[in-house]
Amino acid sequence: YPLVLAANKLGIEPSNLNQTHVPLVWNLIEERYPKKQPHELARKAVKAWQRCQREFLFWPREQLKPITKLKRYTKPKSEFSASFNDDVKRMIEDAVKAPLRRSERRRPIKAATASARAYTLYRMASVLAEARNITCNAFQSLAETVNPAAVEETVNKFVERGAKEYSGDLHRMVRSAHTVAKYWVKLDKDQLKELRNIQASVAPPDGPAKKNADLLKRFFDERMRERFLLMPELLIKKLLRKSQPTRSDAVTSELLMAWAILYSAPMRVSNLVALADGVGVIDCGTGKRRLVRIHVPADQVKNDRQLDFTLGVSAIWVRDQHNRHFRALLTSQPTQLLFPGRLGSETKRAANLSTQLAKLTSRELGVRMTAHQWRHVVGYIFLCSNPGAYEPVRRLLGHKRIETTMNYYAFMLDADAQEKLENTFEGLRQQRGGAKRSARLRERDYV
Repeated sequence: YPLVLAANKLGIEPSNLNQTHVPLVWNLIEERYPKKQPHELARKAVKAWQRCQREFLFWPREQLKPITKLKRYTKPKSEFSASFNDDVKRMIEDAVKAPLRRSERRRPIKAATASARAYTLYRMASVLAEARNITCNAFQSLAETVNPAAVEETVNKFVERGAKEYSGDLHRMVRSAHTVAKYWVKLDKDQLKELRNIQASVAPPDGPAKKNADLLKRFFDERMRERFLLMPELLIKKLLRKSQPTRSDAVTSELLMAWAILYSAPMRVSNLVALADGVGVIDCGTGKRRLVRIHVPADQVKNDRQLDFTLGVSAIWVRDQHNRHFRALLTSQPTQLLFPGRLGSETKRAANLSTQLAKLTSRELGVRMTAHQWRHVVGYIFLCSNPGAYEPVRRLLGHKRIETTMNYYAFMLDADAQEKLENTFEGLRQQRGGAKRSARLRERDYV
């Protein structure tokens, strides 16, 4: 349908579509379905076109290919020079080690952060090569891609290709470039200042992103909050009524367990999928004295703060039902992992779990929520019932500074201030017969 829609928009027959029209399909999907993922829908439309070509001889022979998503626009390492690859490799090896001199004031980074930084550098170099209309093999070192002129050119190209100018994605990218330029390439102070200025120019505003702010507004409704908290129990009871559950039911049960755990222990999804019985999950006691605790060491957490949670009664019950009735259907081998892969020897990919949760919440709640957005919603629901209690939310979400928490939920401060203002004025109006005088004044003015 999106391809036919694009053809009608262009005033041509669908059989005359070609590769140059595919970006238009993306734009039309963005306009027509603002809450959908345009890249995913455009990809499915092109895949459907390709499938029809294989199944129907009368179908147009024009080959269509999905356009590359902006966030995935990265050339393979094989297209870069050996010296550039070696420079990236040595930089990563140096970054994960503690500095030899304390005067450097640099902390070693985690393996996951190192992998993300390497990906960011290749991504920037790929876009810079496209901007200059050269091959990636032309870059011989990182210094050619993280200097102020190159970074500004890269940012401009990203914006030209559709990236939001004031976004966390661009801000993190420039911040990585600044870190590499400072500690590895060792640019001078003036150049580092230019990079900081570029970083400030793309910094997103404080508070939640628009998609997260729109999500939190949906939970202003008390009934929505109740459905969010009760849904895991209701759905797993529905699954338990089946006489012969399938593997698909087991996957749904696994997602419901993740759902229940995340609103008791709102951790990042990378920490969630790494949990295992006895390692991170401590189950002790029986009956009313039973406790299930989750512990994540500081060296496995993004901001180096250990996480300690106690699961609620509902989360424990959902987990028990999953382990008793559905866990064996997920993998062919016994495993202690809470979220095993199909073979059981490794964990489920965090991205896969997040995508599956988003589809489940979209179907059951009518709102799409990724695993990371559980943190935002849990904090919001807590503050709805406990206005101004930012310190417990800070500790719950593992923020280092209270300012981080308050900046994110600043819009709730505005609502609290407005409510307190109305209550204050109403109290003043009620003092010493003020309400009666106000009523008489209004009656005199309007009669």
